[in-house]
Amino acid sequence: MTDEGFKLVRESPFGRVYYNSSRAVVRVARTDLPFRVDAIDEEVDGLLSALAGIPLEKTALLLDVREVMGRNDEAFEAASMSVRLRFIARFGRAAILVRTLAGKLQGQRFVREDKISQSSLVTDDLARALAFLAEWTGDELV
Repeated sequence: MTDEGFKLVRESPFGRVYYNSSRAVVRVARTDLPFRVDAIDEEVDGLLSALAGIPLEKTALLLDVREVMGRNDEAFEAASMSVRLRFIARFGRAAILVRTLAGKLQGQRFVREDKISQSSLVTDDLARALAFLAEWTGDELV
């Protein structure tokens, strides 16, 4: 995805958030810094604050978590629900870009459990993620 038209709206040690208003797309690029379980809610608050006023239900999300080391411990899975339900589930459509098969399987389980599988795609293929979002936005995102 090119950066044309995307403006940086938030930066933290955990990643960067870009928004393209003409395409109605938010792109989140996570860094490799792992979340502390007790910091997740604060990060979600910051994300929502940075995107305040944007109609997320009419906006597509590209969430790139390829740099993050996967975790599946109970404490993290419980805490990560905040990101999934308070953030990802608010978007009209979401493509979650992962690096590994394990990440893909975990992400697919999350979107099923969160009942957002109809509007979400978990993939390790950037072209597939962009095509999934373009299908919904009606705009070529490459």
